[in-house]
Amino acid sequence: MDGLAYRQFCFLPYIKIEEPLTIGPVLFWPFHKLSKEYIQDEKTLNAMNLYLSHHIENDPEHRRVLPATIVQLRKNTDWHPLSNIEAQNIKSAINALFFSTVIKNTKNFAKSADDFRHIFQNFGFNNDGITVSSGSIIQTQHAGYTVHEIDFIAPYTVSTGRPHSNHKKLLNSLGKLLSTRKYANLRNRIFNALNWVFRSYSNDESRDWGTRIVMMMMAFEHLLVDFKYRDGFADAIERLTCPTSTYIIDKHSTRTINKKGEKRKYSFRGWWAFEFYMLRNSIVHGDKINFSTLINRKKVPYYNISIFMFMECVKKLLSEISLYEYDGMDDAEYSQKLKPLI
Repeated sequence: MDGLAYRQFCFLPYIKIEEPLTIGPVLFWPFHKLSKEYIQDEKTLNAMNLYLSHHIENDPEHRRVLPATIVQLRKNTDWHPLSNIEAQNIKSAINALFFSTVIKNTKNFAKSADDFRHIFQNFGFNNDGITVSSGSIIQTQHAGYTVHEIDFIAPYTVSTGRPHSNHKKLLNSLGKLLSTRKYANLRNRIFNALNWVFRSYSNDESRDWGTRIVMMMMAFEHLLVDFKYRDGFADAIERLTCPTSTYIIDKHSTRTINKKGEKRKYSFRGWWAFEFYMLRNSIVHGDKINFSTLINRKKVPYYNISIFMFMECVKKLLSEISLYEYDGMDDAEYSQKLKPLI
C-alpha cells in the first residue's frame, strides 16, 4: 500500500444492506458488519471507521451512526483514488441498485434517488483533516477542520432505516451487462438513461412534476435512440412493452388525434406513450400545466407509470441479447403493476 499520496473509498451513507452484493465489477458490503473481514490493514480500517462514525441519522432523539454500505471495485484492494472510468463503473452499479429498488416501491416503504447518494472520501494515515466540497454550478469548499469537529447529519429527504427490497432478477441482468465487454452500445444507452431516471427521482421539493417528466423523457430518448417524434415514440413503446404471454389480451383502440381527422391505432401502452410525449412537449414549450394535465383517464399520474414502462423496455432490450429471460413473474408484473394503471 506504499506510494499513494492519499487513499479513497466510496460509500452509501443512507443504504443499509445485511450481506455482500456484487453488481458487475462492483462489490457492495456492510461496513459495520464486515469491515474486519474485508479490510486486513489496521490503519486503513481505523481511518475509514473514523470518517464513517461522523455520519449520523437525522433522528434528534437518537444520534446513531448510519450503517454505511461500502461500494468498492473488486480489484481495488489498496483503496487507490479511482480513475474517471472506474468512478463511472461505481456510479453505474449504484444506478442499477437504485433502479431495481425504486421499481419495487410501495406506499409504505419507498426509496428515492436521495437514498442512493454516494460519497467519495479521501483519507490518509497521519492526517485527520477534512475538506467538505459541495455544489456544482457554485462549488464551495470548507477546509481547516478535523473530522472530529464535524458531524454529517442525514437530510430529511432520505428514508434511513426503512426496509427495502429490489428486483433481483433485473439487477442480476444489469450486473451482467455491466461486466461484459460486449454490447457496448446498449450498455451505454441503458446506463446513460438510468442517470436521467436517477435525477428525476430526487426527493428534492424544488423539483416539480414537470421537471421530473422532462427528465424521464430524456431517459427514454437515451434508451430508445432511433425513434422520431411522437409517433415514433409510441411505436417503440408498443414494441418494447408488449406482453410476453399469449394469455394476456392486449386490446387496441383507434382515436382521432387532431382537427384534420387523422387517426391512430394503439394499445393502452402506445396511447400512454403518445400522451406522455405530448405532455413533455407542452411542458418544454411553456403551455399551462395543472394537475389534471399530469394524470391520465384513470387519475394516475403519467410520471408514476413511466418508471414501469421504462422497466419493461429495459427488460425487453436485455432479453434481445439473452441477458434477461421472461417467466411467469414478468407476466404478473405486467398484469398487476402496469396494465391497471393505464
